Amino acid sequence: MMDALFEHGQFSVSLLDNVVRSFYGGDASAAQPILTAFQQHPDSWQVADQILERSQVVQAKFIALQVLEKFISTRWRHLPQDQRIAIRNYVGSVIVSQSSSEASLQADKAYLSKLNMVLVEIVKKEWPEEWPSFVNEMVASARVSLSLCENNMMVLRLLSEEVFEASEEAQADWKTRKLKEQLTSELDPIIELCREVLLRRPSKRLVKATLEALSHFLKWIPPNMIFDMDLMSILCNQLSSNVEDRSYRSLALKCCTEVTGRQDIPDQFLPGLSALGESVVLAIHALIPTKEGIRGMYKDGRQRGHELIDDYTLFITTALSAHGEAIAVSKPQLLTQIHQDLLALSAIDDQELWKTCAEYWVHFTSRKCEYMEPVSSTNLLHELRKAAVKRISNPDNALVIGEEDGGIISREFVEKSENPEVYRITKNLLRNLTTLNISDTQATLQASLKESQTGSFMVSWRNLNQACWAIGAISGVMDESQELQFINQCLAILNKVCINEKEGSAEPCILFIASKYPHALHKLQGFFGAAIRLTAKYLHDKEASIQKFAAHALVEICQGIQQNTGSQDQQGSTMFLQNLLVHLPSLVSELDLQQTCEIYRAIGYVFSILPKQYQQQYMQKFMDEPNKALRIALYQNQQAEADTLKTLSDILRINIAVCDTVNAGYESQLKYIHGDMLTAYHAASEIGPIPLLNNLRERVKDQINVLLTTYIKNKPALSVDDQNLIDPLLREFLMSPPSKHDVSDTLCVLVEKHLNHRIEHAVHDGYMRSLLETAYQIFERIYGEIGQDFTSYYDKRPGFFRLVQGLVTYAFRELLTLLSQDKFSVLVRSILWGIQHPAHEISNQALEICTVFLKNIYELEDEDEQSVLYSLYYMQILDVILHTITD
Repeated sequence: MMDALFEHGQFSVSLLDNVVRSFYGGDASAAQPILTAFQQHPDSWQVADQILERSQVVQAKFIALQVLEKFISTRWRHLPQDQRIAIRNYVGSVIVSQSSSEASLQADKAYLSKLNMVLVEIVKKEWPEEWPSFVNEMVASARVSLSLCENNMMVLRLLSEEVFEASEEAQADWKTRKLKEQLTSELDPIIELCREVLLRRPSKRLVKATLEALSHFLKWIPPNMIFDMDLMSILCNQLSSNVEDRSYRSLALKCCTEVTGRQDIPDQFLPGLSALGESVVLAIHALIPTKEGIRGMYKDGRQRGHELIDDYTLFITTALSAHGEAIAVSKPQLLTQIHQDLLALSAIDDQELWKTCAEYWVHFTSRKCEYMEPVSSTNLLHELRKAAVKRISNPDNALVIGEEDGGIISREFVEKSENPEVYRITKNLLRNLTTLNISDTQATLQASLKESQTGSFMVSWRNLNQACWAIGAISGVMDESQELQFINQCLAILNKVCINEKEGSAEPCILFIASKYPHALHKLQGFFGAAIRLTAKYLHDKEASIQKFAAHALVEICQGIQQNTGSQDQQGSTMFLQNLLVHLPSLVSELDLQQTCEIYRAIGYVFSILPKQYQQQYMQKFMDEPNKALRIALYQNQQAEADTLKTLSDILRINIAVCDTVNAGYESQLKYIHGDMLTAYHAASEIGPIPLLNNLRERVKDQINVLLTTYIKNKPALSVDDQNLIDPLLREFLMSPPSKHDVSDTLCVLVEKHLNHRIEHAVHDGYMRSLLETAYQIFERIYGEIGQDFTSYYDKRPGFFRLVQGLVTYAFRELLTLLSQDKFSVLVRSILWGIQHPAHEISNQALEICTVFLKNIYELEDEDEQSVLYSLYYMQILDVILHTITD
């Protein structure tokens, strides 16, 4: 079919149209190869004009323009000058034809837009050297007709975007610099054309196109041109209530925002910038309804209220962020007015609008309101605190309480915030506001809690949620005594709400605050007991959502205690752990495995900060239930084998969770179950005829491997006792490797533990030699399995390359001594194979390993050895890397 398109030296436009119709009509599988072959054909660009002139299918014209655009961007300079001029004239004539009247301009905007992009691609190649008159031609032709002027504005806007806003990779730096200089030097007639359009307003669409183009020009044009050519007053006129088309206002505001956001405005123009701000504020206030104010304007969709308010918000926040000090000096009353407007905007219930406002408020409060009068700022900040509490969104892992139709209370555990950016920004703002005035922040938050009680038995759940989220957001900002007093007062208010509300639906708020202030638990009478009681209560709740909330709250509490161990006495941590261990069996009795692991993981955080003697004392009690279950499963089992294997898998997951948080304190538990792990691994290594059982056996083997690897990672240094625990298990792993992840990770962390941070290591060290030989054998075996293609045994690949990385990073010199040249070359080949891997995470990892490999060669002190390695491997590496990046 592809050959038929170019049959007898003639291109068949009608046949291409049929193929394109087929592609978009449902038979894409047959048409796709033909279209791809056409686009890749080296001469396809030469028939673009035929397609544009004779095709009856607009998608075919798009394909022709794509082919032409690609040719221009990659092979334009290969053409002789007369042919380049002919192509640019042809593209220009098609654009003029397409935009010569209002009807043709509106007929197919997407097609014309693509034509414009092709023209801009030509301009980037030809201007100014080969096409010095381009700008003058654009300005002159713009005066021929309104429709042509509108399209020329679009072309100039596209050129500005390509030159000043495109990524650095789009074209060479020198070319970008040259185009910027040229466009800046020829800007006068373009700006004069914009002024004429905005002053005369000959057509709505032309004014819009001009304002859109100008918004891009204003990002970079010289500041003197902005103020000397009176652009600002012309733009402000577009905001007037007398303007026929209200959409002009938003576009004009965008232009003003671009100016106020400029950081390169010289001092002599700063008063003009303040005057611009005043003009915009006056113009907007003239549009605001007298009774309803800014909120009323926002609600009035007929006046494009939302869009204009959004743009006004962006304007004032940009102006204040960039030039607040200058406005304060030249127009202090304006500064006050703008902040009052921003405060009113902050009260509007719109998350995106609040985000824009809050980003500025964070900037303002972090600078301690330094450019505002103290009296004004005090009143402003008091109102801002109230607004921030009402605008805060839920954090991650929050229980959102609400009321459904019929008065039914709903409780939903939300693991991911609906708007994490809004929460983060509001949290930072509240923390800044607390730093500026602790007492007012405390009073505001306590008032918000009280306001949530709207009647004897009525609760405003939204207010209660937001007040608690705000209280949690400022954890750690106050000193300890202030914080304890504040939390105590908040708990007293919450307890009253809970008593009045009677159903207990508000009680989760107490647990939420406990999760944010874990360091205060044992220092406030009743707080500690309430947290434990509520955790136990909600872990036994029938709703899975409530159980998740309680489990996560306990994790946060325990993490907080671990992180704040320096600021609390050891007795408090020990007391908390003792209490948890007493309640542990009942806490997990109704939880699924994942939540049970979370509870054990949480307790492990507290466990990890205890002195070693206490860890050994409490470990047996901590792991008593899992250890009993393990012994029963292995030695007294009367279950079916599948159930036994599932039980073993569950117990191992609990042990992994504990080991991951207890860290070095897990040693006594590993010693206790070491023989059981060997027994379990040996039993799981037996392969039977039932696939389900074999899968369960492999899961047990994998988890024993993960448990040992986790233990090795978390130990600061390995002792002789550790080695006695590790070696028997490692031998089992080598005889029957886990099928999924193999043992590469285990060996990688062993190599790192023994060789990292060392100055010298004797090669004759028997254990080290044995470990490296074992590691190489595992490397060689896994490479033999996975190196045949890029898909087999995929799960083993990440661990395999971590092993390679560990060997190259920590054992490079030892391997040079231990391995023959052939074996060392296999290691290098595996790195090069990884670089060519289609999975980016693997190829990137292999490139990092290769960088370390070359660095190690560079740092060798023996120059002869260095030369040998370069001669063997440098060209291989260079060849693979060049092949990969130019593929």
